[in-house]
Amino acid sequence: MTGVTVDQLAEQFEGRKFGELVFHHMNEQPFEQIVAAMQGMMERLPAQVRNEIEGLIDNANPLAFKKEFWADDCGKILRFITSMVEKELQEKGVQPSEDNLFDVFNIIVMNFAYSAYKNQRMKKFIKSSIGKGLFGRIFW
Repeated sequence: MTGVTVDQLAEQFEGRKFGELVFHHMNEQPFEQIVAAMQGMMERLPAQVRNEIEGLIDNANPLAFKKEFWADDCGKILRFITSMVEKELQEKGVQPSEDNLFDVFNIIVMNFAYSAYKNQRMKKFIKSSIGKGLFGRIFW
């Protein structure tokens, strides 16, 4: 991501529902690859960010219970999660880079995909939240 800002990435993500991003990963990557990707991204993080990753994931998890979260614009969710992560890290004295923020966002996305793989009720909840749309007609 070097050289690209979170805002620039958010612009590229705009127009798709956030839940579609999670399903994209599920449709493109087998479960084992999602786990490996999460681990790889975590290993790339500086130690001070890596030490906080479990708490950052835990703080994002309650969002999964809100239908509007999955149906919301992916660019908006990218900005929301990265700003939430940045604030939480800064409160702990850590100044994350744009790359760190995007990596944590990706880890959170992969964690949602991991959870949907493991929990059929969650998968159905996400599907019902984002509706069928073009993406749904192609992949479901």
